[in-house]
Amino acid sequence: MPINDRTWRFEASHGSGRVHCPAGMPDEALAHHRDALRLAVEHRPPDDQARANDGAAYAYHALGRLDLARQHWQHAIDLLVELDLEYTDDVEATVATIRTQLASLAV
Repeated sequence: MPINDRTWRFEASHGSGRVHCPAGMPDEALAHHRDALRLAVEHRPPDDQARANDGAAYAYHALGRLDLARQHWQHAIDLLVELDLEYTDDVEATVATIRTQLASLAV
């Protein structure tokens, strides 16, 4: 697939979110992941939507908004299961890793 402006913008937003969260800037991470999620829903395939949901979930988790983290991780899993995929282009966004995150939030 050729790189186009939407691909670049999605990857840039998603990557920035991935960098900001572990750097202790979850608000900035969330802003980037929200942008990536919007771009993914509008223009990217479902596996990228799963990646974006996973990124948003990490940011929400870092902000202590566990219900929203849970929702985004569940949506990511649902997309990957529907696609019959175990992993995405992100090493963080695998079915096994996301299930582990969801289990850690179980009440």
